[in-house]
Amino acid sequence: MEDNKKSRGISLAALIVAIVSLAIGFAAYTSSLTIESGATYTPNQEDFVVKFSPDETGENPSTTVEPKTKNPDELDASNATIDNSDKSKPKIKGLHANFTAPGQSVTYEFYVYNDSPYIVYLRNIMFENATGAEETKKCEANSGKQNPLVTAACADISVKVEVGDSNKVTANGTVASVAPTHSLSSKTAEKIVVTIEYANNNNVADEGFEVTFGNIILNYSTAEKDI
Repeated sequence: MEDNKKSRGISLAALIVAIVSLAIGFAAYTSSLTIESGATYTPNQEDFVVKFSPDETGENPSTTVEPKTKNPDELDASNATIDNSDKSKPKIKGLHANFTAPGQSVTYEFYVYNDSPYIVYLRNIMFENATGAEETKKCEANSGKQNPLVTAACADISVKVEVGDSNKVTANGTVASVAPTHSLSSKTAEKIVVTIEYANNNNVADEGFEVTFGNIILNYSTAEKDI
């Protein structure tokens, strides 16, 4: 009887040892599997389209912008033309008034439309020098000669640009720094108003003259500020 108990005890001990040995055997083998991943995004420059539009929809096919207001009403002023053929450099050209006396003005109203998927920011408005001049405005008398009356009258003729409504930016012949908060959401437009004016300061020339302004550049960017 005692031999049977002893035999069961030995068998149980052997089973425990076997289970422990089995557990130790399984714990001795491990394996780690690693998954490496990544992706690349390259934006398409062609998606960045900010263009001129005759209205705020950005879909009007018309390229003609008539003067919004003329003072006096019978003032002779040209229609402007929108040219978006170069996506990187849209243009609006042909803004021109034929003044006959001080106190006259002409205003053009059109839109900048953000046709890109990004929020864009108006970084600044730049006035380039007039062609062949070292200033943003050049006046030439019809006679081709220096005329002090023309010089005085020329000083009274200016161009002003206003961008936006509630957060309006106004620039008049100089580089305009724009607050970074002036943004334009995707698929929206903001109004541009350009006014050419002959101020009433009683300066009248005794001959005709031509006034040329340098290009006005509106710089939009996807960056709110310099990085």
